[in-house]
Amino acid sequence: MPPLIERVLRNLSWFERLITGPSIEFPVGEDMAGLEGGDPGHLFLGYYTEELITEGLEAHGILPRLRDKGFDKLVVKLDTQDPEHQALRLYQDQCDDQHLLGEAIYHEGQFRTRAPFAKLLHSYRFRMLFIQWMLLQNPFRDFTPDRPRLPGQHHPGLRVGHQAMSALNALVERLKYDGILVSPEFAHNALMYLPYFKYVDPKSQGHVQALQRDLADLTLEQAAWGIALGCVRNETDDKVFVWFHDEMCLPRRRRLVVYFKSDAYTKRVQRAMESAHFVFDRETYDKLYPDRETILARRTIPPGEDKEEDI
Repeated sequence: MPPLIERVLRNLSWFERLITGPSIEFPVGEDMAGLEGGDPGHLFLGYYTEELITEGLEAHGILPRLRDKGFDKLVVKLDTQDPEHQALRLYQDQCDDQHLLGEAIYHEGQFRTRAPFAKLLHSYRFRMLFIQWMLLQNPFRDFTPDRPRLPGQHHPGLRVGHQAMSALNALVERLKYDGILVSPEFAHNALMYLPYFKYVDPKSQGHVQALQRDLADLTLEQAAWGIALGCVRNETDDKVFVWFHDEMCLPRRRRLVVYFKSDAYTKRVQRAMESAHFVFDRETYDKLYPDRETILARRTIPPGEDKEEDI
């Protein structure tokens, strides 16, 4: 498991993720039918072959869009050795890191919470798809002033996020999951997920929406690096805003949908928004920005970890 994933798991608090299979529990922010041929243990999420995945990426526009960008030798590879870390990788021509366009690591598990703010979800267990890792990149292009490097990036993105979400939604529908959970590593990742996902914790949702509101005049690069470098402050308590790791959910099961639409959730989100007023410290930003990569590495890599993974 990449060190980044381990760190995210350690940082979550309110929720329990109960992994299907071995008796393992992770502290986190929480009957398949229609199997098509072969041993489910060798199929992606117990269902998909490489051929089926390729058909899905084709149908949802990912492969056509990539071919339009000049990627004409696309290769799909699956790694199903570890049931807790099911990997899907997409390459251009050769199956190595230098030709890696996309990587997703998923696993199926059960999610439950005893959080006081989520009483509607108490006593329920939800069969969820967990996104442990998601990477979409173009290793053949350099960053430019129009496409600057964001925290955690090694290469520019592919700009196929909409198509990727369409394919992911179809997968969840096909396998009848109750929803999807993801814990964004950086603030800009969370902002990109917001059109589809909501934080299970309404306080987290409110704070991210407040960031959207208060940093609206900044570019995505400024907002992303400003948060990562500690250049955003909450005027309410006069403290530097520190990014958090918490679960975002794309709900499918009715009980989850009702929770996110409930008055209790909505009011808590609104209170959290009203309690936060973020300001951007441009003077500190201009001072730290030239050394941003070094500063980020020092702040995000715990003792004993000497390598950061891309997301």
